[in-house]
Amino acid sequence: MDAGASTLRAKHKQLTRTEIVRVAFELFGRHGIENVSVEMICEAAGISRATFFNYFKQKELILNEFAAARGEKLLRIVDDFRASRRKLTLKDVIELFADFSAENERLSAHSKALMLQIVFRQAAQGALIQTRNRVLDEVQAVIEPTLKKHKIRAVLETMFSVYVSATLEWLMQPQLPEGWLAATVRERMQIVLKGAE
Repeated sequence: MDAGASTLRAKHKQLTRTEIVRVAFELFGRHGIENVSVEMICEAAGISRATFFNYFKQKELILNEFAAARGEKLLRIVDDFRASRRKLTLKDVIELFADFSAENERLSAHSKALMLQIVFRQAAQGALIQTRNRVLDEVQAVIEPTLKKHKIRAVLETMFSVYVSATLEWLMQPQLPEGWLAATVRERMQIVLKGAE
């Protein structure tokens, strides 16, 4: 098999995986995870059961894809800063998390319950901690050294904790207004930053 065919096959596999995840999340959001069968996912994605099981051993493993994708999104933003050769400031970090929170609001507009299940599932499996550590390591590598290294890490860890706690608060209170999460993350992180100065 030549390299072109191999690349095309890999691209097709990724597209199939992406479509399975997209369809599953749509169904999970509409019906709840427990009420969606593998057969429903296969029918909506236009694939066979065998194809589904080539990608996921069980439907719950699809939930890992969402958390991984959100972590990768944060890392891509940090990579953009690295590529620009501009150092990240702690104020940039606040805006990064506020923007990310606004995106979470858009993504979860119809299914906070699903996102809440994903967050708790990831926390129970330790995946949230792994993602947190990777993001903090990457951010720390490109941040402007305005504070001592150990203090920067403590401030970043506190900021991440603010982001997670505000996200959980938002997920558990369906009556909060649109824009609440991003505004709250920004406000609370600014308080953290003032305390660090």
